Amino acid sequence: MFASIGHKRIATLAGSFLALVATSVLVASPAGAGEYDVFDATNSHSASLVTFTSYGEHLYVLDGARDDHGVAGQWRYYSGATIHSYYNGRGYGYQDDNNLDLPENLSIQIRACLQDGSGGKPWGCGSWVNAHT
Repeated sequence: MFASIGHKRIATLAGSFLALVATSVLVASPAGAGEYDVFDATNSHSASLVTFTSYGEHLYVLDGARDDHGVAGQWRYYSGATIHSYYNGRGYGYQDDNNLDLPENLSIQIRACLQDGSGGKPWGCGSWVNAHT
């Protein structure tokens, strides 16, 4: 009688253990999934916001002010001379998503500027903010 109770208890414990392992496997995520860095840059004249996410290399350019100015998000290689600019002239509350498709482990800098019209020159830029892919 005690032997059969022992076997039932072992079977119950083994079943519980297998259920726990199966749940852990289903819940576990791949290494590195969902892990990325986010960098923000603003300017002092307005509520322009440029956000860079390292996963997927996206540069988001948000116009956060009702000031009749467009905004520009800029990036360059760390301390590089060539500046890449992305204009958002859609107005207050609109955010543009620019997929940069950059190589991994790259140091860059981002900043937010004002810009009047797609052919205009960026002005009132904030400081460069260090970021990486």
